[in-house]
Amino acid sequence: MRLTLYRGSAVALLLGAVVAGATAQPPAYLDKLKADTAALAGERATAESAGAERARLTNDLKKLLERIDKAPPPIVQPPASPAPKPKPPGAAFSPLATDKLRSAMDLVRANEIYSALNAFRQLNLQELSAEDRAFARFMEASCLRRLGQAKEALPIYREVGDANEDPFVASSAVSQVALLRTSEELQAQLAKLRERPKSR
Repeated sequence: MRLTLYRGSAVALLLGAVVAGATAQPPAYLDKLKADTAALAGERATAESAGAERARLTNDLKKLLERIDKAPPPIVQPPASPAPKPKPPGAAFSPLATDKLRSAMDLVRANEIYSALNAFRQLNLQELSAEDRAFARFMEASCLRRLGQAKEALPIYREVGDANEDPFVASSAVSQVALLRTSEELQAQLAKLRERPKSR
C-alpha cells in the first residue's frame, strides 16, 4: 500500500513538472510556426500592395492609350532633298566624258598605265563634274608616278590638293605630295652617301 502511494505521488509530481514545463517554455516547433506565419503574412501584404500598384499602372496606361487615340495624327514633313551642286557657268556635264573616264580606269585596272595616262590626258575636263575632274587629274598624276615620272606628277598632285574640288581626293593628293617629297629627300641623302669616299 505504501508502495502504491509512492508511485501515485511520483506520477503526479512528474505530470505536474511536465505540465509546468510545457506552459513555461513552448516547444521549438511553435516558434518556427509563428515565424513562418508572420513571414507569410508579410508576403501576402507585399503581394497585395504589388497587385494594387499593378492595377494602378494598368489604369494609367489605359488612360494614356485613350488620350493617344483621341489625339490628331502628327504632321510629318518629308525630308528636304539635298540641293543639287551648282554647275559652273557654261559647263554641260557629258555622259560621254564620264564613259571615257571609266574606260581610262579600266586601263589602270588592266595595268596598262601608259595607255591609261594617254586616256586621262585626252579627257575634256570641262565636261566632267568637279569631283570627276579632281579624280581624273589625280589619276593622271598617279599614272605619271607609276611610270617613274614623279617630278611631272608632283605639280599635278599639288594642283588637285589646292583646288579641293573633292575633299577626299584633295587629301589623297596632299598625302602623295608629302610622300614624293620624302622620297626625294631620301634619294638625295642616298646619293650623298654614295659620293663619300670609302674609308680604309
